[in-house]
Amino acid sequence: MPQNPVLDGLVQRWLSGDDHAAAELLEHLHRDLLRVVRNRFHPMLRGRLDPEDVVQSALRTFFRRLRKKNLPGTTADDVRRVLVTIAKRKLAQKIRFHFAGIRDVRREARRRQDSGTNPPEPVSPRDAQEAELHEFLRWLEDVMPQLGPREQEVLKLALQGYSTADMAAELGLSQRTVQLCLRGLVIKLTQLARADV
Repeated sequence: MPQNPVLDGLVQRWLSGDDHAAAELLEHLHRDLLRVVRNRFHPMLRGRLDPEDVVQSALRTFFRRLRKKNLPGTTADDVRRVLVTIAKRKLAQKIRFHFAGIRDVRREARRRQDSGTNPPEPVSPRDAQEAELHEFLRWLEDVMPQLGPREQEVLKLALQGYSTADMAAELGLSQRTVQLCLRGLVIKLTQLARADV
């Protein structure tokens, strides 16, 4: 999102306690947030979940955190980044929920297909796994800037399937250094994942 002095001014007024500025700001950001959710929305969830519900849930979480004085930053871009991250994670939770066990939307689609009430929908047994993998990769893209340069390099190589020895050779590090970096990455990524849930 490019710098927008009008929106940044709204953020400053909002941080000063102007509730009208908060309402105006969220009105501007709502469309963007809804677009992000719709772009990531799994087609099989259309009958069960509305993207607007995910956005509203993200906004509730945002304001609940705000009451605890966890302010997201001082610019409209900071606020947008926090809201988008919350919305993405909310959507990922909803996807996992609706693809789990007895609630699995694929079961419902199969029943409709078997009963002939609706035209057959393409159902792949890997839909939930693929949706979760895509959401995880998007999440990694979002948190990558929070990692140090060495951590980023090690993570990229690990995701490509490099062994510890191969990573050490590629990066000119000792295997021990790579192992320590991998352990630190696990801890850091776990903390980042828990921070927004």
